[in-house]
Amino acid sequence: MTTTCRAKNPSHFSDAEWADRLNVAALCRLMALHRMGDATNQAVGLRCSENPQHIITHRLGVFFDDVKASDLVRCDFDGVDVHDGEPLPFGQINGLNAGILNLFVPIFDSRPEINCLIHGHAKPVMVISMLKCGLLPVTQPALFVLPRLGYWPYIFDEDETFRGDFAKAFEGKQVLIARNHGFYAIGQTAAEAFFLTFYLSQACDAQAAAMACGEDLNKIPDHAAQKIWEQMRSSREYRYDGSIEWPGWIRMVNRLAPDYSQ
Repeated sequence: MTTTCRAKNPSHFSDAEWADRLNVAALCRLMALHRMGDATNQAVGLRCSENPQHIITHRLGVFFDDVKASDLVRCDFDGVDVHDGEPLPFGQINGLNAGILNLFVPIFDSRPEINCLIHGHAKPVMVISMLKCGLLPVTQPALFVLPRLGYWPYIFDEDETFRGDFAKAFEGKQVLIARNHGFYAIGQTAAEAFFLTFYLSQACDAQAAAMACGEDLNKIPDHAAQKIWEQMRSSREYRYDGSIEWPGWIRMVNRLAPDYSQ
């Protein structure tokens, strides 16, 4: 999915790669604008449309509200910079977050239809991740997210089993809430991944606020929730993949953070 930005393409990037870079940079800025980011411990990236074995992502040490399209890195699944042929250093500013490969590679390898992954620590999701009940069927966005939602343990030490376990946890899912940590969202496009992220955060925020009131929550019955989900999924008037919202989100970034396209 392309953006509506008409930013000048540096001569050393193909048009396809530049479009991918604009989408990744826009995603990062949207995470910042919606206060769903963190300092530097986060991950947003896209499968390169020119080569399915390449990832376009941000460098280590860059805040989401700093990200620019021309500053992103394109690397292969081994962490080698595609443009200069050199391995990107792990754990160094302007290098690569070592965790990037552990997240993107198993998903892109096992899910050929998936082209975007977002990992973040949005506060509302962190709150719900700490609760044993998890996300409940109490809002419309929750009903949209729940059929696609799974849970993942908080794993700080990513050993040799991590990638296989991570890919397995995503089977049949597009969102994982990492217990006591944050979330992962995947989509066929940048638009879909952010759509899931946005409504996951909204659903968690609404539930946390309601629970803080100290009253019992009015849960939507399972049979009603299933019916509503089926109506959403089969709707011909509205698409739950972000394609309707994405142009508006790009207008927002163009208006509030135009330097993302540099």
